[in-house]
Amino acid sequence: MKNNTSYSAKKTSLLLAVSTILILMLSLIVIDDLTAEAMEENKSLTLTAVQKKEMIQLEIKQCLNKNSLDTKEFELSLEVKELQAYDKQSLLDQTKIISEKGQEYTDATGVTKRLEENKLIIGISPEASERLRSDGNQSVSVKSTLKINKNDEQLMKSYHENEFRFSFVAKNNKTQEKVETVCAFNVTPPTAKAIPTTVSAGSSTAELSADKLVTDLKSDLEFDEVNVLGVEEFKKFDQVGDTKIAVMIQSEETQRKSRISIPIKVEKAKSNFYTSELTTIMNEEGDYKSGKPIEEELLRDTVVLQYLGKSFLDDVTFTKEGRFVSWKSLGGEEVKLAYYDSIEIKNVAYKDGEYLNLYVNIRTKDGVYIPKFYNKPFFEFASSAAPIYPGVPAAPGKPFLLEVMVGTALNHTLEGVNIIFPIVKENPDLESSLDFSLDSLQNIAVVDDDIFKKDLEANTFTSGTKEYYKLFWPKKNMAYNPYVFTLLYKNMSFQWGKAMQFGIFDVPRRRIFGILDTTAKINVPVKYQKAEIEGKINQTNGKIEAELHQFLPKQGSSKYYEPLSLDINLSKYAGKLDEANTKIKITDDKTNNDWSKNAEVTYSTTENGEQVAHLNVSKDLLEQLGKETGAAIINIAVEAPLSLDAALMDVYDASNLMFKIPVNVSNERGISESVSSVQMPKPTAQGVPQMVELGTTVSDLNASDFVKDLKSILPFDTIEVVGFKGEKVFDKLGKTTVEVTIKSKATNALADIEVEVTVVENPLAYITTNKSIELKNEGQSVEGSGAVSFTGQSDARIQVYTEPVVQLKNSDDKNLVDLNVRRKGSMKPLKSGELLAELTPANRSSDFKLSAPESKFKNTDVYKGNMTIHFEVSEYGLVR
Repeated sequence: MKNNTSYSAKKTSLLLAVSTILILMLSLIVIDDLTAEAMEENKSLTLTAVQKKEMIQLEIKQCLNKNSLDTKEFELSLEVKELQAYDKQSLLDQTKIISEKGQEYTDATGVTKRLEENKLIIGISPEASERLRSDGNQSVSVKSTLKINKNDEQLMKSYHENEFRFSFVAKNNKTQEKVETVCAFNVTPPTAKAIPTTVSAGSSTAELSADKLVTDLKSDLEFDEVNVLGVEEFKKFDQVGDTKIAVMIQSEETQRKSRISIPIKVEKAKSNFYTSELTTIMNEEGDYKSGKPIEEELLRDTVVLQYLGKSFLDDVTFTKEGRFVSWKSLGGEEVKLAYYDSIEIKNVAYKDGEYLNLYVNIRTKDGVYIPKFYNKPFFEFASSAAPIYPGVPAAPGKPFLLEVMVGTALNHTLEGVNIIFPIVKENPDLESSLDFSLDSLQNIAVVDDDIFKKDLEANTFTSGTKEYYKLFWPKKNMAYNPYVFTLLYKNMSFQWGKAMQFGIFDVPRRRIFGILDTTAKINVPVKYQKAEIEGKINQTNGKIEAELHQFLPKQGSSKYYEPLSLDINLSKYAGKLDEANTKIKITDDKTNNDWSKNAEVTYSTTENGEQVAHLNVSKDLLEQLGKETGAAIINIAVEAPLSLDAALMDVYDASNLMFKIPVNVSNERGISESVSSVQMPKPTAQGVPQMVELGTTVSDLNASDFVKDLKSILPFDTIEVVGFKGEKVFDKLGKTTVEVTIKSKATNALADIEVEVTVVENPLAYITTNKSIELKNEGQSVEGSGAVSFTGQSDARIQVYTEPVVQLKNSDDKNLVDLNVRRKGSMKPLKSGELLAELTPANRSSDFKLSAPESKFKNTDVYKGNMTIHFEVSEYGLVR
């Protein structure tokens, strides 16, 4: 904030007198723990301001001149002018009224204090004034403390020409006497600490990032920001030794600048890249040729940072100003990222059965550009925006530095791992560079080419507390082939401040480079990782199921491919494995092709009875996979039978009816273990269809009659019938079902067997016959007739039987008469065992006759007898 008003008085006093009524006393002083006082001899009102840092102690002193005050009530006011950044309530709370003799009258009767906007007003009644004088006081003081709030942006309203200026005006409302004190204090310029830096001879300030040369930037104002303007002037570091440069910083609010001197140590430049101490030269066949040898251990258990996804557009998310935004939602357009913005790129590597992500933080103030998505096989960074139109030069580049973390999440990053990181640089331009931190960097491998022997320099330098490695092209490279550098890191820890950093420091024009190139030819052999195994849960067919995952890197040379052997151990709790009962399916995550027929599988049993499948993938197949899919993951699904031995119960979990089968897979890199869960198959049985009578309940029945052929998959198991499942009443004619529960004694596994039931009525309940038969004299014989009938709805066939003779007795049992039974329409007596009648749906009623010669009845009397009829049901069903 600026004010164009000119005011030149500093550390002086200026006194003005205006009429006999209004007296203005004005004092201006630059405050720096000094006192500003406005007063005039023989005047009754004075104002004093004493500053101690942000605190200003204020005192208004009023003489108690009886003649001048005339014993009237009066008010003293203190107005704060051109200052808003202070605590008004605190000013009021700390205000005290003190007599000349040191007594406090703040809470005395007749003394008041209040705030009105920017004024502090003290009221003193005539009685309070008189009491002060009667106590021997010739004056009264109003004391308070004002605290300037340096965290309040309103303070800038008081800023004028490199200083803060404001005033206090004290006034007596009765005498109209008035005094003003003008206060001003200078702003301390911003400060920063220099970071001593080492550079190489022949370099210049153009290669330095000014914001990496200073730290702890501070302003005297808490709300102010301090910016790094840049290096004060260009300087070429031609001579080895110590020198200095200056970095300019500036306060955003006050525009005050400071010049920070930076110690520079100039070291002798390194040699050509081809002979650099980190360079490893490989020939076209993939053999070591010269330079720094690669440790064998460095190539083991190594994570390759090479994109494994399908499209960067789907896997890239930016964090801009605290907001997450996917590249896809931006339509793949060019993106500018600022200081401390970040990038998340998914599927950049694979380790221990998990895909890994790359987290990139922008570590330089000018930020970085992400060029527009063109479905390239690598992810690019640029030092400036792309030209608006073809053929139009791009804007000058700005240096940028990126910090990289690798892991499954930001709070779960890799620790102590070996990293292979290919970086691609296409056709480097004049004064182009690649820069990366030396933390854990062991080798930079390249395929031998003349382009590395000329016009490519290498040196190390220090910026801040980190050492960096620089690849520098002093002139434009006209070669067609892009440069591919394979960076090898040992025991890398991805923690903030320790993670790998890379970028471009030399940027006279727009510069671009790419990472994670899926087509980059990695110049060193990449060893296989340990395979992972995932035990599956099978709840259907009683088979052991597992899935294996093996990461297959794409090798940079045909000779790097090696045969792969996997031993899949399904434990002694698996049945004996063979080609007929074991299924193995091999697919990859890129094409989903079935490669099963291309692999060799053999089976064996260990001394401990463990069943092992040996999977061998040939070098030729792996090379074919590499050509067709690039780096990929093969997924191997395995299904095998359970053992039927009683030892299987050792791994039985009765709580969930599961067999917990330990499984593992091993290769030359190690072993991975898991557990496959197999649900105990339910016991089986065949239902025996039954016919039950209407009104029957399951409690009237025997469940064992309803099932047969009870079986378990376990030969040592016994299956028992538990009973019917639930209660049931058969109260409706027709077909229905009932469930019978059976149980495995070995495993407690239950099964419910559904059995068909036909509900029919009891036909005997619907048979009627005569309760009595009356005999009549029919001439020479005595005869009677009866009938049997069936009135039910069942499709029944009922046979009716009775004895052929019914014996009658008179009252004194002395005369016995035999009645012959005859079938309907028959004149012959019924024979013993002969059918009396057959009732069917077509013949639901049948008559019969009883007869005896009349001569058999000797007495005139009542004759009685009993006839027993038997019914048998031979067919039973519903009426169709």
